[in-house]
Amino acid sequence: MNKKLFAIGLGLVAVLLLWSGVSIYPDWLWFENLNFSPVFWTMLLSKFGFGFLIGLLLIIIISINLWVAKRLSPGGGSGLGFKAADDYVAQLGLSGRAVNSILIALILVLSFVIASKGSDQWNLFLRYLYQQPFGSTDPIFNRDIGFYLFSLPFYIFIREGLLVLFVLAGLVTMGWYLKNGALEIEGEFSQEQGTAPSFPKIAVSPKVRKHLIFLGGIIVLLLAWGYHLKIYNLLYSTQGPAFGASYTDVHIKVLAFKALIIVCLVFALILFYSAFKFRLKLLWLSSAIWLGTVLVFGNLLPILVQQFVVKPNELAKESPY
Repeated sequence: MNKKLFAIGLGLVAVLLLWSGVSIYPDWLWFENLNFSPVFWTMLLSKFGFGFLIGLLLIIIISINLWVAKRLSPGGGSGLGFKAADDYVAQLGLSGRAVNSILIALILVLSFVIASKGSDQWNLFLRYLYQQPFGSTDPIFNRDIGFYLFSLPFYIFIREGLLVLFVLAGLVTMGWYLKNGALEIEGEFSQEQGTAPSFPKIAVSPKVRKHLIFLGGIIVLLLAWGYHLKIYNLLYSTQGPAFGASYTDVHIKVLAFKALIIVCLVFALILFYSAFKFRLKLLWLSSAIWLGTVLVFGNLLPILVQQFVVKPNELAKESPY
């Protein structure tokens, strides 16, 4: 079984390499004819190199999480209070080894797809590496204009990419725990006439819960970084009558995003603390405060200020911007 899968994998890799070679050959001829072959090889190596790094990073993140998951659920979930999910796997006609092979194949396919998408941003990476200052600054944050053209787009891409990678790693890890019986879905969605609907319950072992909470803390840290980047990205805002930062962006959203950064950092620390010392009430309370703060400061407050403060006197408020 493993030899067949290995042979199939090698065949797919060979087909992909052949297809890539056929696809880029006409481009190489064109650049060579114009005596720009160094430009072609710079583009090609940057694209494949950047894509390789992204795919490798995803594999490393998922592998670390699966290694931790394997240590937390030895013997298919023994000692964690749940039985292994062998019955579900057996119903599909698959052995445990086959499921592992499918999971590895899924990880490789995900890595290839994400690496292919990420490699399209090779020029973003090169612009960041070889950026030069403009020598003039913006009037809001006093940052060099080059930061907004070269650094900020790259930071946004890295932050969004890491968020996607850790979310995928969390989903794959949950699938591993579900396969091993350390995480179980009990019951199913049903609704009888005249009664309230019943939803399936998720049963999680204590060690698994700590692992998933720790992953949640990392994701919240990435959200905090995202709010930091959103502050500078306000210079691209389209909310006001003209393109760029408006009255609400400068006076409300900057403060709101700073508040959200602090709340996210505190919430992430609580999640990391809960991963080692679980406190259900603290977790629920902090989650509610975090969610409420995101809704109020991230959405409700800017809308209210724009509607009731800026709109009635828009010309005077927006003229400086």
